[in-house]
Amino acid sequence: MNKFGFTLIELLIVIAIIALLMGILLPSMQAAREHARATACRANLQQWGLIMSMYAEQNNNLFFSGSETYGYWWPAQLEKNLQSWKRNKIWFCPTAKKFQMDEQGQWTGENSIYGAWGIEKPTYVESFWKGLREIDADGIAGSYGLNGWAMSTRGRYTQWGVTYDYDKENWKGLGMVKGPTNNIPLFLDALRFDGWPRDSDTAQAHRLDDDWDPQMRRYCLDRHRKNTNCLFMDFSVRKVGLKELWTLKWSRTFNTAGPWTRAGKAHRTGDWPDWIKSYPDY
Repeated sequence: MNKFGFTLIELLIVIAIIALLMGILLPSMQAAREHARATACRANLQQWGLIMSMYAEQNNNLFFSGSETYGYWWPAQLEKNLQSWKRNKIWFCPTAKKFQMDEQGQWTGENSIYGAWGIEKPTYVESFWKGLREIDADGIAGSYGLNGWAMSTRGRYTQWGVTYDYDKENWKGLGMVKGPTNNIPLFLDALRFDGWPRDSDTAQAHRLDDDWDPQMRRYCLDRHRKNTNCLFMDFSVRKVGLKELWTLKWSRTFNTAGPWTRAGKAHRTGDWPDWIKSYPDY
């Protein structure tokens, strides 16, 4: 009786074919997963758009304030269920859920663009800003941030040699905008829950522990294949190219044709950090 089986060469051919197919399919599968995460991220931002439009409607068309009571901890002005990172899952972009601090306030070692700011509990916040016991007991954490120039803060503030003239630069609310609002960032992927970008800011840093200044660093994050996701002041949501961030109207004085844009006379592609140098210009 004859016995039939695979030869070694036939087995190797089959393995090679499977490996080739996997090499072809894996990038497509990864792209599909990333597309799903980016879509879920934009859905989160649409929900935040509803929250912020309701807040503005109830507060004379003004957005969150940076008052003496709250410092710049605008999340304290949300309802407790919205503050809580445990009960409000839309705090997190699906690509960035790794906490910077644990529930005991200890550093976790997370230091990438896929990290989430927080967890910051009432006792931690109170040590910086008096009167912030209103923060939910779960603490606040997330991977999105508000455009600080959209807050209804007043006056001038200077820290580490940088002056913030809120009366001159802040949008404060919907009533102040004269012209289109679909180019004014309101809420987007970020390393901190707020920030105050300027048109001269560079894109040098790309990690959690080096996000203070220049503050465009907090938002220029390659979480979505050379793009980020943004909620605008007209409450629309779309993806934004990373270099496109410099063409958005962050503040009333922000130059959308500044040195890091195609329109800027001083722009030179070679000045960009290596990680972003080859990305599309705007």
